[in-house]
Amino acid sequence: MNKLVHVFYDINMSNSHRGLKEICKKKIDTSGLRPGDMVVFINKNWTALKAFAGNENFLVHHKMQGSKHINPDTIVLLPLYVKGAKLEYDEANREAVTSRYRKWLKSKGQDG
Repeated sequence: MNKLVHVFYDINMSNSHRGLKEICKKKIDTSGLRPGDMVVFINKNWTALKAFAGNENFLVHHKMQGSKHINPDTIVLLPLYVKGAKLEYDEANREAVTSRYRKWLKSKGQDG
């Protein structure tokens, strides 16, 4: 099963894939990562992300359109929404927003 292992914030996206791997290796032991384990890098403005899997192959580079920002609730769902070399960010975000809304309704004593 795919899972999120670590998220790096405030990353300069002009780093090459090799540069991002080096940042990662300074913080976590990458030798134990398995295929499906995902590491995510998010830029300072929260408008772009890059991710790679346990085999250190980059899977995706996703940039938000216009003035939109990455939803923090969506990050944990990203491994479930990688389809080949494509990230289905909008689908992951929809699930995150729906889940948060359902929790809010439940806290108000309403069914979601």
